[in-house]
Amino acid sequence: RNYRNFDVNILKRNGVWYSSSIFFASYIAVFSSMFANIILAITCGVTLLFSLINNKLSITKTIKESTLQIFTLTAWVVAVIYEANGGRAASLGSGSLDIYGTLSVLNYLIEQVQPAFKYSATALVSIGIISSLYSLIRNKNRDQSIVFFIVFISGVLSLIALVLLCARAGSYYAARPVVMWGGFLYVSMASFITIDILAKDRTKLINALLAFCTIILVYKGLTSNSTLKQSINLNLSYSQAKAVSQNIIDQVISTDRNNGTNMILYVPKGDDHDNWPFPIYEGPFIGKALKNYGIIQNDIYIEVKPDIYLNQKMSVPIS
Repeated sequence: RNYRNFDVNILKRNGVWYSSSIFFASYIAVFSSMFANIILAITCGVTLLFSLINNKLSITKTIKESTLQIFTLTAWVVAVIYEANGGRAASLGSGSLDIYGTLSVLNYLIEQVQPAFKYSATALVSIGIISSLYSLIRNKNRDQSIVFFIVFISGVLSLIALVLLCARAGSYYAARPVVMWGGFLYVSMASFITIDILAKDRTKLINALLAFCTIILVYKGLTSNSTLKQSINLNLSYSQAKAVSQNIIDQVISTDRNNGTNMILYVPKGDDHDNWPFPIYEGPFIGKALKNYGIIQNDIYIEVKPDIYLNQKMSVPIS
């Protein structure tokens, strides 16, 4: 509720267990994935910007007031450096920017949300914008209004950043839970901040109920097929997935034993985009991984080719 209260002194006031939980949660969020840490970094960045403006561009006061945000952003930079040197970074740098495809996936997901949730959330966010602007103009409840705009602006910037990242990594990434929550999280937070503003209630019980209602509404607002569902490619069993993987390895080993340097790797038919979850771009990575682990001896150029016959042979459904 008061964004300036979340400084380094909060760690001293709340003891070692509370402080440790904050640092542990920050560590998990920052180093979990590029998608998750973008959400966290943008929120810290926007909070830092508001703090700088509030302190009349005084860097010294801002650093003292926003120690935790600066710490989190520093950790985020370290995480980005590690991400930039990972195996996935090379393909991200050479891929196309499929913004239209990403927006299409996001639009499909939004269409799955129940209308009652969409319209009520839109109305509440709109009311929050108007009431927060009014409070800032009248210089009344400034901290609460600033918190609302921190959440709102963070949500907009996170959505833009995630769309660009998904467009580069592959439009299908937009359907990942961490990306979906990157949107729903801020909408839900903004909605309940608006309710808090309208209710003018500051009790801890109300805050707990609002947090609980947020989780329930987000869960019920989505279809059961896309909410908190375990991510299993094509719903394959462990034995099926192991059989497909072993078949891929056996094909490459056979080529290596014959001293081949080029091969066509046949995999089951996947989706119509890039044959996920058996992507056609994965050939060079498969050859490199098998050689690095000593499974093959030669450098082999691998071209991945979908074969619907393997779907029938291995009981792999066509996505």
